[in-house]
Amino acid sequence: MLGCPAQALDWIASPQRALAAMQAQASSWVQSGKRLPRVYFEEWDEPHISAFHWVSELMGMAGGVDVFPELAREPSGKNRIIERGQRIIDQAPM
Repeated sequence: MLGCPAQALDWIASPQRALAAMQAQASSWVQSGKRLPRVYFEEWDEPHISAFHWVSELMGMAGGVDVFPELAREPSGKNRIIERGQRIIDQAPM
């Protein structure tokens, strides 16, 4: 649309390279047997709503482990509410 396809491709390639480097670093942690950080991402605080799918996916790419991966698959916030029986602290985020 702006007639700048080369610049657009360069602009796209930069974050892709950064993401690939991040994934390589995370992969080296897994291969070395390092303990991966357990992550709780809170979209909302009252009620507690856990991460969207894409946030959970980014956590994994960065070497983290989502403590509520089953909720991340839910598209709606109302389906990602952490019920009172599911205590966040019991998931041991660190």
